[in-house]
Amino acid sequence: MTSPAPTLLDRVDLLPVAPAEAGGADPRETVAALAVDGCLLGFLADVHPPDDGWWGRALQAVAAYAGLPAPHQCASNLDLELEAEPFRDPSPLTDAVLRLVRQGGTDALTLDRVAEESGRDPDWILSMHGSVQELVDALVGRIAEEAFDDLLPAHDEPELPELLAACASSERVVAMVRFLALTGVEVAPGAVEATRETSPVTRGEDLTDRALVAALALDGWALGSAARRYPWPEAVTARVAAELRALAA
Repeated sequence: MTSPAPTLLDRVDLLPVAPAEAGGADPRETVAALAVDGCLLGFLADVHPPDDGWWGRALQAVAAYAGLPAPHQCASNLDLELEAEPFRDPSPLTDAVLRLVRQGGTDALTLDRVAEESGRDPDWILSMHGSVQELVDALVGRIAEEAFDDLLPAHDEPELPELLAACASSERVVAMVRFLALTGVEVAPGAVEATRETSPVTRGEDLTDRALVAALALDGWALGSAARRYPWPEAVTARVAAELRALAA
């Protein structure tokens, strides 16, 4: 007999909680950022279902919760075919790098493998790019520009408003998950499977906006805390846990 899936409150109770601290960041900002992590890492790890409208609603819910303007969404920014195959590209060389990193992580990016998969001669790759690592570095730089080119001043790190704006475009979202993969971010398979089993977003449950924010934030914690090369705290603060509990109630 299958055990019932844990509730959102059950999942909040399982979070590691740090000792209480005076001051600190607004817990609502942290929860909203966790929810965006849930969207992006869920996309990277193929945890959540294809977008049938829930993604746009999630962005609206997170923005409203955080007290930010709703990100502008329009049909011209959406490309469901691109979202369905985010690690394919018209360029044979880029396509080979993306497919290899998707299948085996950055360790799979050897000169011989890239040459074989792209149909390019290894000497040609070296003459054009210097090395596979230089090729990857160039791709990472280009992809970062594709994700945030007109949203950020040069060299700034994206904050929540910029992330939400980027998440409203299929091309930018795909660029962000490609960036994560090419910089070595991988979510442990066990965490991916566990999140698929416990997330009400994956199960297509009818959630209020507040519960949707909580669910995505909890997915973000589950995936981010088990991700390689993705900076992550050891615990949430007591105020963040209380905020999540209030959203999930």
